[in-house]
Amino acid sequence: MNENLFRTQFDQLETTEKQALMESLAARYDMTFLGLHTFDRWGQNCTTGIFEKDGREFAWSDLDSLTMHQSARIERTEKGFQICIYNRTDYDELLAGLEKQGLSLPTADEWAYLCGGRCRTLFPWGDGMDYSMHLHHFESPEDEDKPFDMEEPNFFGLSIAYDPYMREVVKAEQFTTCGGDGGRSICGGLGIFLGFLPCSPHCKPEVQEDKELNGDYDFYRPIIRVESI
Repeated sequence: MNENLFRTQFDQLETTEKQALMESLAARYDMTFLGLHTFDRWGQNCTTGIFEKDGREFAWSDLDSLTMHQSARIERTEKGFQICIYNRTDYDELLAGLEKQGLSLPTADEWAYLCGGRCRTLFPWGDGMDYSMHLHHFESPEDEDKPFDMEEPNFFGLSIAYDPYMREVVKAEQFTTCGGDGGRSICGGLGIFLGFLPCSPHCKPEVQEDKELNGDYDFYRPIIRVESI
């Protein structure tokens, strides 16, 4: 179904109808429906349902993590820290593991929609960089405790494409990433605008030569594909 048409139809429903639809999805895919939330950012807005499945919220996370020697990962949560074993994973193993859990990855086109909502500008807010924003890797001392503007949830409630060092894995025939270039542009001294250009929803997906995921730069967004009700 066309995403814009579905969003329009959903927005026209009464709140009780939206909740009933979300609860039916939760029952069908063995999730817990946590409630409706409206997100408004950069001139677009969307009311969506927040779900929980196996301890993971769709689509919200409060985790920050650090991989040590590609063998262990320390994750920071709101409740403290947890340490888990880090296992090397290649692209095919990742897809197979997600499939066993009833999960998938967005395609590059789906990722671009989640990032920009079909925006016709380089970034969701326009064609230029807003240099007043608090951005990763360009922090000033006075903004040290402020949240990063691009990391805040977008109009879908997703924290997406906010750090050029992060490459988000998408579903494709080969290992492909969107949303960042591992920091190559910033490390090359190209500045803020060109450094963050890989975060644009219109940036060409990058096919990786190696099949193994990099534990420090490669991240993935599990999704549940739902059928029309």
